[in-house]
Amino acid sequence: MTALVLGRPFPASPGLLVPAARVLAELTRDLAPVAVRRLPLGEAEGGVLAAALVAPSPVPPRAVALRRGYAVAAADTTGAGPYSPLPLASVPTLVGPGDVLPSGADAVLPEDAVSIAAGLVEVQESVAPGFWARRRGEDAAAGTVLREAGLALRPVDVAVAGAAGLQEALIRRPKVLVAGRGDAAGLVAALAREAGAEVRLAPKIGPGESAGYDLAIVIEAVEEQAKALPEAGGRLVAARLALWPGEDGAALVEGTCPVLLAQPRLADALGVFLGLGLPVLRQLAGAKPGLVERGPLARKVASSVGIAELVLLRRAPGGLEPLATGDPPLAAIAAAEAWLIVPPESEGFAAGETIEAERFRP
Repeated sequence: MTALVLGRPFPASPGLLVPAARVLAELTRDLAPVAVRRLPLGEAEGGVLAAALVAPSPVPPRAVALRRGYAVAAADTTGAGPYSPLPLASVPTLVGPGDVLPSGADAVLPEDAVSIAAGLVEVQESVAPGFWARRRGEDAAAGTVLREAGLALRPVDVAVAGAAGLQEALIRRPKVLVAGRGDAAGLVAALAREAGAEVRLAPKIGPGESAGYDLAIVIEAVEEQAKALPEAGGRLVAARLALWPGEDGAALVEGTCPVLLAQPRLADALGVFLGLGLPVLRQLAGAKPGLVERGPLARKVASSVGIAELVLLRRAPGGLEPLATGDPPLAAIAAAEAWLIVPPESEGFAAGETIEAERFRP
């Protein structure tokens, strides 16, 4: 049995399975993070931060009201109560949520705690400094890190950074070409976008089309992959992969662009992306690992020595419940909340053993 890669036949035998770690090392050996881009916050959303978002000054710069009421100096209300009101020298300013408090005010009294009649102003409640107010720097002190470098810029980060007075962000956004039709290609494209990439989804990849991209992922039957790729130029890294699911995939480098090939089954495409595509993409983006889910295994995970195997998991009362190891059915893919890859030297994990898995984005 042979597999065609770059238009040339390679024997597809178990002896030619190349360890995923070796493939990854070869693909990333000369791979540097992509260039940093300075973009307005709205345009930068989804990219991976090349520099932390830092509050440039105290937030808020001056005390602001949190609710509607009268702005007062808390010291002027000390000892006031319903049966022992205290007079104020003047009518306090009525403010609403977000309004800057006038000079000297550090709290907001409820409207019904202030009595104004016949020119007499009295307060009937004692409040502490900061009551119904956000004082200078309480949201964030100057220099506070709002979002660390190496993390994706989320919509909430854009909003918080804008509220803190930032207008731009420095990000990296690798360009990824996903070639293929069907659900598997669509899933890989979506996962690459979640990881901070700028993705082009195309039905096929032709000779030289990987030029200008930082990573190409081809989701197609092996024979079709061969037709889509040039016969010359390109360095084969692996004709088959010691990765399950995904062993009938392949890896090569065209020019400076890593190219991953995966069969169009959903499980195969997922295995190749999580096992190889995501680590390559993170190196290109200068990204940190994803969110970790840590806990005891509800059941044993058995794995074959010599091959890296994907494990899908979900949260359960007893910890993390394995849904499938190696070749997950569609139901397991749909139910998965986290994943890990068992290294090839391991036989798996015992029930009750504490493990770390990476979360899928909800």
